[in-house]
Amino acid sequence: RWTYPNSTDGGHKIIVTKDGALLVVGCITNVDASQQYMLWAKINGTTNATVWAYFAYIPFENNVLSDAKTVLETKEGDFYIGGNVLKNSALIKISKTGTLIWAKGI
Repeated sequence: RWTYPNSTDGGHKIIVTKDGALLVVGCITNVDASQQYMLWAKINGTTNATVWAYFAYIPFENNVLSDAKTVLETKEGDFYIGGNVLKNSALIKISKTGTLIWAKGI
């Protein structure tokens, strides 16, 4: 179960991908507001059907990546997502199918 609308929940960045789909990144909070999860979802640009969607709890030492703020598509079709880990920054890379490749705290 997820809460909505929480003041921080939702999409923060949307891009049009090379294949014409929409990619949205942001965050969502669990029902008791104890944890935020980063989210990313790809939506077909023609039919508006969800291609794939992921919620991720990504730990970095004692903190977690809790909010995706921006996204860039690579020439190979993968994606870099920048976000927050409490007051620090983080960068993750996901594949063109949405699976996590790596995550790094900055």
